[in-house]
Amino acid sequence: MEFDDTLKRAYDFYKNGAMLRQAREAFIGGYKLAGLFPIKETNTKKAEIFNEGELEDLTQKLSSKLKKKAKSAEARRVRGFAVTKDNIKLNMEEIILEVENEDLEDPLYPLTDIINSLTLDLSIGLEEEVVDVIRNNAKVVDPVDLTGAWEGAELRSIARDLAKFAAGNLYTQYEPDIIAAGRDAKIELDSVYTDAASNFTVQNNGYEIHNSLYVNSRHAFAGGKLMEPGELFGFNTKAPALKIFFKKYPNSKIRQAPVAKGLEKLAPPLGLLMYDNSDEENDPTTTFKISCAYKVVPVKYGAKMLQFKNVMI
Repeated sequence: MEFDDTLKRAYDFYKNGAMLRQAREAFIGGYKLAGLFPIKETNTKKAEIFNEGELEDLTQKLSSKLKKKAKSAEARRVRGFAVTKDNIKLNMEEIILEVENEDLEDPLYPLTDIINSLTLDLSIGLEEEVVDVIRNNAKVVDPVDLTGAWEGAELRSIARDLAKFAAGNLYTQYEPDIIAAGRDAKIELDSVYTDAASNFTVQNNGYEIHNSLYVNSRHAFAGGKLMEPGELFGFNTKAPALKIFFKKYPNSKIRQAPVAKGLEKLAPPLGLLMYDNSDEENDPTTTFKISCAYKVVPVKYGAKMLQFKNVMI
């Protein structure tokens, strides 16, 4: 089949691995808590895939500016699960993007921006599972141990609470060196530790946390919108509390282009397919499928992470 030069470049971008590389890097942009934990690849070559039906229309989640430029693009998400040869059940998500070939022939069509935006949304499912597993497996700090009522509280009171929270695993190999805070808790931390903001890099995998506060010999950062506003999580980055297993996606049709230096231990394996129906339709469309399958596994129940449910009351 013959392709317009612009559409041919899109196929070249796909086949040389650059499209997949950028998608993998975009996925990292959705990390808040997931980036703290090591990822492992697992083989699901003989797995059964069970799709549980089409869920949401993702086209509406594009920014208004990008949605206008996307023209005919339609995107939806399918969720299901994959079972490995070792009988491990992985959550599976797939985003299906369809674009009319006529639009893709426009040299200004924002294909990369659309795919990166959708892949970023794909990582939300992983973050949701990470938060659920933390809550179900963390050691819960007793409310009587903390003063709480952080709104408008003085520095000394908040500092004491942070020390008491960390004491849940103090003097063990799991003593927390980093604390994730919900929105309201982080606002109060920012208001009292006004000169402590910096970036922090997790040594095990190079994950960089921006606007971290160095308080009480620990780093505190905003844990993302999936955390409750007054919630705290505590971890030791040298003894990760979770492992994240990802399905391998071998594809002999495209080259496995390496991700940017420093992201090698963060970028997960993703599946990416691109094909069109020009042999069947007079007004053909091109389909892109971006897939991932993952499982978040706690290393040790109740020992390697801490939770306090609400420091605001």
